[in-house]
Amino acid sequence: MEDVDAIVPEVWPFEIANGIFVAYSKRKRITEADIYEYVKLLESQPAYLDLALRERLPLATSDEELKKAALIEGVALI
Repeated sequence: MEDVDAIVPEVWPFEIANGIFVAYSKRKRITEADIYEYVKLLESQPAYLDLALRERLPLATSDEELKKAALIEGVALI
């Protein structure tokens, strides 16, 4: 990813930051370890496959299920 640009939904950073802030700081519902796990799970969200399809761009993910879905849809993987 160092040599190419990446595209995510416009609200992505705000959604992630707000959700983590509220869950960790205000509600005390998650731990620092949970934060790490949640970030890993983001890769499996269908919105990323939809965005890659709409923009006709390759998808960067390490999630095996998302990889399978992308290949079925004809989306190239990085």
